[in-house]
Amino acid sequence: MNVCETCFKECKKSFSKAFCSDRCRFLYYAQRYNDLPSYDCWNWRGKIGRDGYAFIMIQGKRIRAHRYSHRMFYRDHDPNLLVLHSCDNKSCVNPMHLRQGTVQDNSNDFGKSQGHRKGKSVNTCKLDELDVKNIRKLYALGSNTQKSLATMFNVSQNAISYIIRRINWKHV
Repeated sequence: MNVCETCFKECKKSFSKAFCSDRCRFLYYAQRYNDLPSYDCWNWRGKIGRDGYAFIMIQGKRIRAHRYSHRMFYRDHDPNLLVLHSCDNKSCVNPMHLRQGTVQDNSNDFGKSQGHRKGKSVNTCKLDELDVKNIRKLYALGSNTQKSLATMFNVSQNAISYIIRRINWKHV
């Protein structure tokens, strides 16, 4: 007999780490600082997928760890809804940071956080707000073509077109 890594009860499993239940395995990999509810993130110490989300194997199925956490701690878990992070930390499994919502709720959260970055906050950005204002002014005067503005500002003609048509840099 082995001893569970989390609750120290005897269990039959004989892997390198023994757990008496899926719950104990989950709690082992959730980086908690004590057994009391915490306002800090519980960062997952188990496997992380390529998309940055933590996952756990339950009965042979790969499940996102934050979904399992919500299901384990909340009785009103609806499997048809998404589980959203209030902390924007994909590896957090603290149930106090999780809530259920729709695809639209998730999209709205994404826009409020770092998701939809604009302007200079985009790493590959070559222009700033003043450049965009100048591009629009110069084009409106009629003395410059999109191609000449592209050369002047060292960007593509497509980029200039998107700026003029307010597809990009809408906020300026």
